[in-house]
Amino acid sequence: MLGYSTFINTLDNKNDLPDMQIHHGNYDVNDVESLDLFFDRFGLREEIRKQYHEINANRHIALLLPTLLRPASTGKILLSSTDPTDKPRIITGFLTKNDDFETFLRTTEFISKFSSTKAMRKLDTQFHEIAPPACTVHPLSSKEFRKCALRHLTSTAWHQTSTCKMGPEGDPTAVVNPQLQVRGVRQLRVADASIMPSVVSGNTNAAAIMIGEKAADLIKESWL
Repeated sequence: MLGYSTFINTLDNKNDLPDMQIHHGNYDVNDVESLDLFFDRFGLREEIRKQYHEINANRHIALLLPTLLRPASTGKILLSSTDPTDKPRIITGFLTKNDDFETFLRTTEFISKFSSTKAMRKLDTQFHEIAPPACTVHPLSSKEFRKCALRHLTSTAWHQTSTCKMGPEGDPTAVVNPQLQVRGVRQLRVADASIMPSVVSGNTNAAAIMIGEKAADLIKESWL
């Protein structure tokens, strides 16, 4: 299976800065085993899987999975108590800003129109929307339906960042300084994706590696 992804700007197709990444997953006819292996990662319920299985029973399918690149919604991590062994309170904040819904809705419409292009019609492409049971009170493909489906089907892409934000001295929300040193703590640096002031527009892997490389250079400058 070939893996590939698409980067688009849903507001301005002439803008090189994307706000959405679309991942693609392709599956042969009746490939229930591979589909379920994928769905296991997201904990999809049986009533949702069944809809995919029914579509896949007689057709090849391509899953187009939009990933929000610059979310307006943010979360936070709080201490549960003064006991350092207690687990922290993690408040994800997913989809708490309407701008994020609107970006997803524009992307869904983009995918729908893409599936109706001349090239796609030659392949007998059909656009299907999965309907969580709680969303069937809304007309299929309506804005209300799609917002409801987003609430039920959206998952993290495991790219959480910025919980130990890097920032200048006057920034009260900054945890580390530009040398990655934790403010108010001696001989402690943070060198991972948590120091990003905001999430990058793409996978965090390369950026995290670059942060590690920079941290190594900073430590060598201090101690060698």
